[in-house]
Amino acid sequence: MPPYRIQHGEIGYFHREHGLTGRETFCISTARDGSRTARALCEMHDLALLRDVTCTVDAAWRPRHAFVQLMLDGRSAGAGWFGFEPGAIVFEGVDAAGRRHGARVPADPQPTVFAPHPLILDGWQSAAFDPAGPRRQTYHSATCSLEPDGGSAPWPAFTTKVMEHVRRETIEVEAGRFDCDHFRIHPHRKDWTPLEMWITGEDRILCRMDWAVLDSSYRLLELRSSA
Repeated sequence: MPPYRIQHGEIGYFHREHGLTGRETFCISTARDGSRTARALCEMHDLALLRDVTCTVDAAWRPRHAFVQLMLDGRSAGAGWFGFEPGAIVFEGVDAAGRRHGARVPADPQPTVFAPHPLILDGWQSAAFDPAGPRRQTYHSATCSLEPDGGSAPWPAFTTKVMEHVRRETIEVEAGRFDCDHFRIHPHRKDWTPLEMWITGEDRILCRMDWAVLDSSYRLLELRSSA
């Protein structure tokens, strides 16, 4: 047996009025030591936005490092590498004009998750929830963009959110029928409605997310495993 396992999948982006407006293909590799790497290509056809992300977490789901690259309307919109260390995020990147910049950005409090906008990594935010704790819990998150679509040039940013465990549910999406934990994320901005998300399995696969701010639902279209 190889010292890793791999899962491939696809998530569809569905707008309430316009139907399918994009898709996300992803690959998750899980190593024998419990660390995971997700690779996601996000196509937002309605925005002419293409996002390419690779992110690695350790066995406790703490972020190690990540790379984010954006293309807007067929042109580079910035890219950046994020390295996570105690008390800081190290960043090296380029802006939309290709100018290089870097910084060591203090992180206090230390973020427990990194959310660079792929839906599969939004599901990994559920790792911040302690099942032995209260139903609603506050957690600290780092991100590459504070825009709701993540369309700004990558740069370290921080948010504090509240995650609520709603219940265990069985749902059906295009990829099949899944037993899920239903979570509700209350964003850092009070004018944003909560995100509803359904997560399944030990790899915290996002089966569905609904968010009224973007008037959209995101659903798992395909999931398959390979050695």
